[in-house]
Amino acid sequence: MKNTEPPFELIRLQDIIVNKEYSTLLEENHVTSFSSLMNYAGGKIVKKLIPERSIITFNVKSANTTLGFFLKRYYPSPAKIILQSLLTLAFPYSALREWDTIISFHRANLPTVIPVAAGTRRKGFLGSESFLLTKGLEGATRLEDLIPERFLPPLSPESISEKRTLISKLALLTWKMHNLGFNHRDFYLCHILARRDADQGWELFICDLHRVDKKEKVGMRWRIKDIAALNYSAPEKVISVADRIRFLKQYLGKTRLDRESRLWIEKVVKKTQKMKRHHARRKGADQL
Repeated sequence: MKNTEPPFELIRLQDIIVNKEYSTLLEENHVTSFSSLMNYAGGKIVKKLIPERSIITFNVKSANTTLGFFLKRYYPSPAKIILQSLLTLAFPYSALREWDTIISFHRANLPTVIPVAAGTRRKGFLGSESFLLTKGLEGATRLEDLIPERFLPPLSPESISEKRTLISKLALLTWKMHNLGFNHRDFYLCHILARRDADQGWELFICDLHRVDKKEKVGMRWRIKDIAALNYSAPEKVISVADRIRFLKQYLGKTRLDRESRLWIEKVVKKTQKMKRHHARRKGADQL
């Protein structure tokens, strides 16, 4: 029987949804309303690739400790984008969509960030604005940064073993996510966090879930897209062809390369090349 209960006790605090565990902390720091978080002026900008979305990080004090949080804010999309969305039924993303996905990941025992608060309100006739507040993962590093920092050749036998274990964990986590009906759609190494566990191994967390889809069954096309994104973002000087094949064999549950494995390799490589061409065109357009 599936667990349908939220993994956190969620409450209403003024006009926002809050993880009850953090309600007192938010009250102590005077961020308990939609306006106080949408207009929060402190913190450090993490990312602002488009005008409609920004991410900041900030710290708050709690008793004798300091906790880090990430605040993602969505602003109204331009009228042109809203009209395009209405025509294609592909509505602009909101923070509440990611909030719901984070809750779903926790229900499914998929490791991700801790949700703290979220809210939305209408802005204009068709627009809306929303925010998502999550707790930072202390000691975590993006795989995009960890892999080249830690595994640049030449490697000792111990480091080779550590890299292979990390690849195996990533393959199994990817398989679990897909088999539970989730496809990420933005599954680059920068969206996977790693930190040391109690045994000094690595535990992995999937983040940036705003584009995630939930299906009864994730088909091959979407599985290939996620795996190709990992393949594209894995640095060639660090992650060898053997490493990439090792990942895919672990994901498919294979001990050797058979006909099915080779079909998957062919499709992943083809999709990866397509991603490379797409990003090259986009980079060229940005430079112009």
